[in-house]
Amino acid sequence: MSEDSHSKDSRSEGPTAGGPLIEAVRGGDRRHAEELLAAGTPAGPTAPGAAVPLAVAAAAGDALMAELLLEHGADPDQGAPLALAAERGAFGVAQVLLASGADPLAPDAEGRTPAQLARRWQGIDPEQELRRRLATAGPGPVSVHREEQPDETVLIVAELDAGPAPRARAEVQDGHAAVLCLLEESLGVDTPFDELAARALAAPDSEHPAWWEPVRALHRRGGEEAYAAAERLCGDDRPRAREFGVDVLAQFDYLSRERPYAERIVALLRRMADQEQDPEVLQSVLAGLGHQRDPVALPELARHVGHPYAPVRHSVAVALVGLVPGDHAEAMAAVLALVADPDEGVRDWAAFALASVEADTPEIRETLAGLLADPSVPVVAEAARGLAHRGDPRAVEPLLRLLRESDPDEYAWDVALESAESSADPRLRAAARTAAAGTWAELRHHP
Repeated sequence: MSEDSHSKDSRSEGPTAGGPLIEAVRGGDRRHAEELLAAGTPAGPTAPGAAVPLAVAAAAGDALMAELLLEHGADPDQGAPLALAAERGAFGVAQVLLASGADPLAPDAEGRTPAQLARRWQGIDPEQELRRRLATAGPGPVSVHREEQPDETVLIVAELDAGPAPRARAEVQDGHAAVLCLLEESLGVDTPFDELAARALAAPDSEHPAWWEPVRALHRRGGEEAYAAAERLCGDDRPRAREFGVDVLAQFDYLSRERPYAERIVALLRRMADQEQDPEVLQSVLAGLGHQRDPVALPELARHVGHPYAPVRHSVAVALVGLVPGDHAEAMAAVLALVADPDEGVRDWAAFALASVEADTPEIRETLAGLLADPSVPVVAEAARGLAHRGDPRAVEPLLRLLRESDPDEYAWDVALESAESSADPRLRAAARTAAAGTWAELRHHP
């Protein structure tokens, strides 16, 4: 894509040939696009020189539209959509294209590969680059705004506030580093640890794909060299560097059945759980202990149930799921404390952890029964699951109510259906059959 193309509104650029499907793709109207495709409209260009729908979707960063077009037979390489996604920083589009067999080396019209396009954005401030490009459209003030995207990148939009309508506009997503990681994986390139770490530490936060794609690359790679580098970072003075090291080790070499690093990782994370003062790093440490699934870490997990930072308590609750033996007093006390947590997400996972405890005691049953009155529907669902697993009749009415009143797309409904299917209660089994048959709405009329 040429540099000048970034100063145009992507909804109006390109040839007009292509008809209603191209208009639907440009407008992001997936419902209309699906109707057209279902009616037989080709997913590719309709004539030589016509716009390529998949390329238009890629240039706009619309991963769901790209997925829809690919499902209806679009060629993943026609129009160089992967190169367009790489230039835009559209991580979600790149994921969809590579999963559909797109050629990671397919160049754009100027002969640049997707990796070259993604790499040239490394170290560049996207906002400043957009401002520079808009300067060629004329003088005047430039406004910039940011929008969170479904693929967890950020769309940065710059508009020139002066001049004739439509205003000059440039936009880009900030997923270039994550796209580059995807491309390197597809090409079998083992990027040096330090380079992957630098990409992650330049990410806006630890929820961004530019953080997690380097982490995942190192998870898969394993090896002593990467382990030693991650371990060194765990002792770094910078909290974010420690967090990256911990996130790498949390599921390090997970593809190996032997798990040769597990004992060392658990020992390191236990020490960090006792010493770490930064709440973000501590959150990752406790999550990492949960991933290791080693009961030896239960004391370290239990120690943080009263931490003032809710995400830390959330990590503890998640880590305890399936890890708590009913006869471990300290761990049981931790779960029972967390089900009363003021944070809904913490209570939800703690209820899941309590429901998953294999022991069956009056205290566990009474606590689960008390959670049936919780204002959070997922907490109620987990509590009902735990009671149903223990054959407690107090689960029946809540599960029937969840099947009647919850949306089938919601997690609570899935929990209720699973619990009803495995129950010995005839009312629940009948409700499960009705729900599984797709006629769940009938339950609303048959209490």
